[in-house]
Amino acid sequence: MHNYFLVISTILLFVIMSSTDNYSEKVADLQELDKSEFLDLMPTSKYLSTEKVYLIGVDENIYCWAGLRSSTSGEIPTTFIKKLKVANYLILVQNNGLTPFTVTPQRINLLLTDGVSFEPFEGEQIIGEFKMFSPRIIELNGKDVSEDKMATTILRQAEFVLMDVSFLVEQTATESSVQEKTDRLEITILMSGKKSTLDAVKF
Repeated sequence: MHNYFLVISTILLFVIMSSTDNYSEKVADLQELDKSEFLDLMPTSKYLSTEKVYLIGVDENIYCWAGLRSSTSGEIPTTFIKKLKVANYLILVQNNGLTPFTVTPQRINLLLTDGVSFEPFEGEQIIGEFKMFSPRIIELNGKDVSEDKMATTILRQAEFVLMDVSFLVEQTATESSVQEKTDRLEITILMSGKKSTLDAVKF
């Protein structure tokens, strides 16, 4: 219990200090968080385990945990028809505040350490309207909604969503090289009619 309140206090301190909107300061503050304690705060997910998380984000009362979906061999997925390699991210966002906000998997960007930015891969048409690796919501408050074709969702207090978002990468990419080259994920948040960005960074 003591550790729980300690990490919450650290997060609140980060929130206060991050109000300057200085990205480098935000990253430095995030890296001060205790990784194991912050992972303990992550809601239980069917698809994303804490062992896969290597990106985190905190902005006021919005928390984020993200990691790559990959095979046990460390290889990243390949599209079925064109054989394109994709970095397939699982991104969990939780609202720990009183104000509802909207998140949309199509409004998430991947930024690399060299400054290059990628928008989500639109997916590859397989059968009918189904697109493999298209941005989608697959879990809502612990419930599997992968078949519901949800394009966006509103999160209220304590609610969380898991999004499956892919980005095209070079053909020689592996899980380790993608992790090394990733700088952050930028997640668009719409709250009270205003847009903001939640940065999920390595820690």
